[in-house]
Amino acid sequence: MSTDTSAAADVKKPGSDALLCAEGITASYGARRVLEGVTLEVRPGEVVTVLGHNGAGKTTLLRAIFGDQPRGGSVVFDGKRLPVGDPTAVVRAGISFTPATTPIFRQLTVTENLELGGIVLRSRSERRDQLLALRELFPLLLERKDQVAGTMSGGQQRVLSLGMALMAKPRLMLLDEPSLGIAPSLVQQIFGQIRTLSQGQGLAVLLVEQNVRASLRIADRVYYLRHGQIILEESAAAAQTREHWWDLF
Repeated sequence: MSTDTSAAADVKKPGSDALLCAEGITASYGARRVLEGVTLEVRPGEVVTVLGHNGAGKTTLLRAIFGDQPRGGSVVFDGKRLPVGDPTAVVRAGISFTPATTPIFRQLTVTENLELGGIVLRSRSERRDQLLALRELFPLLLERKDQVAGTMSGGQQRVLSLGMALMAKPRLMLLDEPSLGIAPSLVQQIFGQIRTLSQGQGLAVLLVEQNVRASLRIADRVYYLRHGQIILEESAAAAQTREHWWDLF
């Protein structure tokens, strides 16, 4: 990893307080290597964003961490190594993954989708309490509770997909392009709630996002990914002082 001491001096060094430690991550599609030795960490209550051009490997990185993509290297969450190929075990460990494709069950109602999102919770009362909390966080989920999910707008479906991820009460959220295809006002709302959860409940977030300015407003740190390798880590505050980021992409 290259260094830029003037920009990254205020970034906290890796330590035992990290919730997620991904080290030396490699991933390929056939003969094409997509990730090459990626190392990063996320601490409790921290929002970390990964920036890079299209095709840099950002989505593959999230999938590799989640175990939905064959990988080399190691992923340790809360001191325990995570498996590959067993997403259910990863969710039970406390990690959610919301891909850019908005994974909802289109033929089911909003409430039915949320209930499926909380299926890993052990008790009915816990699922009920989490559902009530999410409806308070995102009033749309209450307003549209009986609506068939497939009839909602793209932005509303994105809110629902985030609600489904949060129903499992994750300690770490992996978010892939949460602003994709939705109105700026809704982007601001979604990002504001992500920051609220991070600050208020200690939720850790690893965010992949093309909306650079919006992601930096809620992030604590940023990693720049180029051609499958991390080329720089710096604080979000330092990143916001840059005139542009294109030379890093």
